[in-house]
Amino acid sequence: MSAPANSTSGVSKRTYTTEGESKPRPPGLGPDSGFSGGMGAMAVPGLLALLTVGRLRRRWVALVLLAGALIGIAAAASRSSLIIGVVALLSYAGLSVIAHLKVGRLLVGVLVALGLAFGVASAFTSYAGKNSLHRQETITSSFEGNGGGRAGKERNLLQLPTDISGAPFGSGLGTGGSAGGLGGKQRVTIEGRGVSREGSLNLLVVETGAPGLLLWVGLSLNVLALALLRLRRIADPELRTYLVAVFAVFIAFTANGFAGPTLAGTPGGTYLWFACGIASYWFAGEGYRKARLSTQTRSP
Repeated sequence: MSAPANSTSGVSKRTYTTEGESKPRPPGLGPDSGFSGGMGAMAVPGLLALLTVGRLRRRWVALVLLAGALIGIAAAASRSSLIIGVVALLSYAGLSVIAHLKVGRLLVGVLVALGLAFGVASAFTSYAGKNSLHRQETITSSFEGNGGGRAGKERNLLQLPTDISGAPFGSGLGTGGSAGGLGGKQRVTIEGRGVSREGSLNLLVVETGAPGLLLWVGLSLNVLALALLRLRRIADPELRTYLVAVFAVFIAFTANGFAGPTLAGTPGGTYLWFACGIASYWFAGEGYRKARLSTQTRSP
């Protein structure tokens, strides 16, 4: 962070501009990855679950951690992290209804999260300056098509059929992800032109072609179907609440894959496989059989 904003070395070469001034993007536990934003967005549904089912005298711990997660999202200066957090929150609410959880506690949890978000934003701007959240504020312009981000993401998706027809079995593992530059940077081309690796779907097509894309889409749909159809059959409402939190994050990271390379980054890439394992045990394995036969009936 101490290097000049226009430096081309280290973590400071990624910048954003506000009011004519170039500022460095906050680094994370990787090469300027905005790691804190991804971790914060991933934690929000789980902390909401702890707020609704935890013992009253221990809920302050979840409340403090929720504030920390929101600070992480704010400090990342990442619009993607903000979108992931919002989608995760909406997914948590929707899955809670599907799982027949108590709506009253759900609303209280959402209101607490929104109140904390407002407080964190106010404190953050007071401490770091009024332009510290400028990148997040420009998210509406991206949705309205006034910036280049949305147009670029649409181009990436429209390029998928061409990439599949040009290289139906891909260009090989490691050619498009974070290991693509190992041993010297190589430019991946299909039929003589460059390819996009910005979104997870584009990355899958570049590395594994149509078979890999079909396998991943099929796996994602299967996990979502298991969650939607079997959540309400889990007898223990506390367990249902925790599973709702797990798959709310899964939905958010899966949706982000249309725009960003979720599978090749942290923490999304790791979390997606983790959630698949959770689904296989609690919705299709021994855990599901035990949870469905459980006689616990207490409310969350």
